[in-house]
Amino acid sequence: MTEGYQCPFYGFSNLPQNTLIYSGGNQCALITNSFSPCQMEMRKETPDWTKCNFNQDDAETRSGLEKIFNNVNVWLTEHHPEGTKGTETLPFKQWYDEVMQGKEKVHPTPPKV
Repeated sequence: MTEGYQCPFYGFSNLPQNTLIYSGGNQCALITNSFSPCQMEMRKETPDWTKCNFNQDDAETRSGLEKIFNNVNVWLTEHHPEGTKGTETLPFKQWYDEVMQGKEKVHPTPPKV
């Protein structure tokens, strides 16, 4: 897991072909128009997806997450889940589950009530 932070986007940059690559820094992969650091960290807060301003419980966020879950892979060179070599890509969903361990605030698809 990246730096022990509970955020699946922390430390990643975007590559073409829907791939996130771990950069080893404090970059936020959700800010796609520039190489930008984690906004929580800039406010001297601990990066945490459950408290992030990008994590809103609305249809737009769920839709965006669903697209990431279905289309994006993660390429880890270090801090990779146990049982992986760190030289392979993982589906983003697998990485998300590894980082969040069921503690997420917003699910891509809302639970049925």
